[in-house]
Amino acid sequence: VLVWSMPDGALIKTLKGHLKSVRALAWAPDASWLASGGDEGEVLIWSVGDAEVRMSLHDSLRTPVKALAAARDGTWLAALFARANGDACLAFSHADGSQSTAWAVTGVS
Repeated sequence: VLVWSMPDGALIKTLKGHLKSVRALAWAPDASWLASGGDEGEVLIWSVGDAEVRMSLHDSLRTPVKALAAARDGTWLAALFARANGDACLAFSHADGSQSTAWAVTGVS
């Protein structure tokens, strides 16, 4: 994941950690962390200041991540993992990793 400066287009950071293509991103409202989700089925939550992974999450089948969204206050992250057969997993995790929950959805097309 490459992080660029908006005013001048300069490369600020390179975040290395995904093994396959990244398909979704979500910024914390205060820009202190960035979540990235990829085809390997993992969500990485990065500390932007030091470019380190502070937490990761995945569903049990390592299903590709299709969408990410951060709560307005930056405390929660939602992740959508979608399988080729139309089944999906919607996961919510506290941004500090202290709590998480997930729901399986079947037959979504």
